[in-house]
Amino acid sequence: MRQLQSKEGCDGFRVQLFISAIFRVWLQRSLLYVFKEAGSTQGEIFRNNLKISQMLGNELKFAVREPIGLRVWILISAVGFTVMAVTALVFPNQLYELVFEEELFTTSISVRLYGAALLSLALIMWNGLYTAEKVIIQWTLLSEACYFAVQFLVTCITLMEMGILPNAAMLLLLSRVLFFVVTIAYYYHLGRKPKKI
Repeated sequence: MRQLQSKEGCDGFRVQLFISAIFRVWLQRSLLYVFKEAGSTQGEIFRNNLKISQMLGNELKFAVREPIGLRVWILISAVGFTVMAVTALVFPNQLYELVFEEELFTTSISVRLYGAALLSLALIMWNGLYTAEKVIIQWTLLSEACYFAVQFLVTCITLMEMGILPNAAMLLLLSRVLFFVVTIAYYYHLGRKPKKI
């Protein structure tokens, strides 16, 4: 009985080896076919890299052409969001006084919640900095642009309700418009289709 069980186990192992050998041969032939299709131009080699990547189950696109300065912009954004988040969480009253030039008389929980939301966006920025996937970078830029647009609108409405226009708030509004334009420009440039050579 023991010999029968060991023989069945041995046959199962042989079948597994046979299947893995067939798969290796198929994969090698497929890769050779992809390379055989390759021409001498750079564009065709790029397409073959994508085919190989897809065959191996890798969803990353090898040659995502990033705009100049994109990673630096995401780094600046990540650092800025992190600093503002920590400032809002640790020193909420001072941050409010700096922007609106008046003292915060109510509870500081709203500024701390703002800091928590900024910290969440900062984590998204840090993730976008280290990823190579185009879609994640695009969503990172889009979330940043949405934040700048919403903050611009909320700050404008708050200033209109208060009836004041401090210099720090004006600087904040102008910086948000500038950051929004830069972020949307990177988002647009990253989303364009590359020109065929």
